[in-house]
Amino acid sequence: MAVSLLGPLQVDGDERLSPRDRVVLSALVIRSGDVLSAEQLADALWGEDPPASWPKVVQGCVARLRRALGRDAVQTTGSGYRLTLTDDEIDVRRFEALVARARALTGAGEHDRAAAVLGQALGLWRGTALPDLDRWPDGRTEAGRLDELRLGAQEALLAERAAAGRDVVADASALVAAQPLRETRWHLLALALYRSGRQSDALAALRQARRTLQEELGLDPGQQLVDLERAILNHDADLVVPTATAGRDLGSARTRVSSSTTAATPTASSAAATRWPPACECFATRRCSWWPGRPGPASPPWCGPGSSPGWSGPGDTSWSSRRAPTRAVR
Repeated sequence: MAVSLLGPLQVDGDERLSPRDRVVLSALVIRSGDVLSAEQLADALWGEDPPASWPKVVQGCVARLRRALGRDAVQTTGSGYRLTLTDDEIDVRRFEALVARARALTGAGEHDRAAAVLGQALGLWRGTALPDLDRWPDGRTEAGRLDELRLGAQEALLAERAAAGRDVVADASALVAAQPLRETRWHLLALALYRSGRQSDALAALRQARRTLQEELGLDPGQQLVDLERAILNHDADLVVPTATAGRDLGSARTRVSSSTTAATPTASSAAATRWPPACECFATRRCSWWPGRPGPASPPWCGPGSSPGWSGPGDTSWSSRRAPTRAVR
């Protein structure tokens, strides 16, 4: 059995489930291992205005899913329903496991293997995650979390390829064009340009990053980009060849800037570290306990200070250091 949600929902490669059945299955998957009540499934299906017949409709969806997935795939409990598929049968869980494996390989300095595993993880994506849950708040939250993991994995893949000595200028340019507000991508691009002998182009990229952030967000570049510019101007030797520890502490530079008054300024070598999705409660259990306010075209959740030592989230490498969290959400 294979259930795929990183794109249009498929069961063993088949998209023939009815729209309601896709909603119910998607909701059960994002809570896999936990019980989802019939009322919660009704909320995913209809929001605040379910029909009078909603209990029978939910039961019918579950019955059809059991026929499609197997009799024991959806377990009935005293308080609702639980999906019993293994992680290997769900592409979302395989993606998370591959990203975790790549992180471990990076920690061991095996950049080529980490890049290969990240490529495998990203290859599971076929489109927008959880498209059938776009009207359910919990579904949108999970889709945003998964998309943030995907963006972080794209950046980590590029950083691993660079750490393995490959020229990544063209790919870094494409990443910046796709998400110009993510400072990590500007960092990757400027560093790749510098390593390819194009110092003036690297500095020009950092100036463009500054203009983009100021015009779109009203913010100056974070400390990571400031330190990189200084290192380039000083021809810092750490920028030429990645150090043995590059990539070990994803997001460490951002954490050191934002976490407390004892934080240290990141060095040029730590600023070149691989960017990873967060290893925290949100990553491990698919629940996010912290939401920072964030302007711009999208507001995906990520984990903030206190969720896990040394981690503060992917993507925008300095945003959390310049804006406090608005409120905790459970």
